[in-house]
Amino acid sequence: MKNIQSKNKKNKLIAGVSIVELIVFLAVFFIILSATVSIFMAVIRQQRNTLRDKDVVNQVNYAIDYMSRITRMAIRDYTGSCLGTSFINYDYKLTRFHSASGFYRGIKLKSYDGFCHEFFLHFDGRIKERKNNVTRDILASGRLNKFVIKHLRFIIDGNKNKGGNPPTNLLQPRVTFSMSILTYPTDNNVPREKLFQTTVSRRDQMKTYP
Repeated sequence: MKNIQSKNKKNKLIAGVSIVELIVFLAVFFIILSATVSIFMAVIRQQRNTLRDKDVVNQVNYAIDYMSRITRMAIRDYTGSCLGTSFINYDYKLTRFHSASGFYRGIKLKSYDGFCHEFFLHFDGRIKERKNNVTRDILASGRLNKFVIKHLRFIIDGNKNKGGNPPTNLLQPRVTFSMSILTYPTDNNVPREKLFQTTVSRRDQMKTYP
């Protein structure tokens, strides 16, 4: 009888210890699982933000490359048919002066094929091109487009107060594009600013179109 009671007490002790161990095991397991899931979700968010930023950079680079190519191949406007009579023999004319920042938001030029181009930041937050009085978007921003254009600035020869390149300037004109955009990560609404800048110089053309 004593042996049976002793065995029962021993079995109860073993069973009690097993339950405690199980509870501890489950607690540790769920802690590890929760940490693993958190890390996994953080990696997924980071990957989404990386892909999002890559897509934005590709769009911005396309717009900058396109504007740079046209600007680089500009020719002198000998008649003022594009830049206006006040800018005869100029290569470039800066437009859309923004008084609050002190910078120009647009540039006008005559391309090598004789077309008149203007690149500018519209008040709707989109970068547009006006080619022979036909306007189209070349970079659309907005929360639905994953980014917002904060500013677009054009500078000639490093002087933000210079509104054009006069014919008396014998040096090759240099045009600087400066763009700031705000991207919005998928996990919060705190924007991150990205800056893009490039400088191009006009090529001497074999032909002119007076």
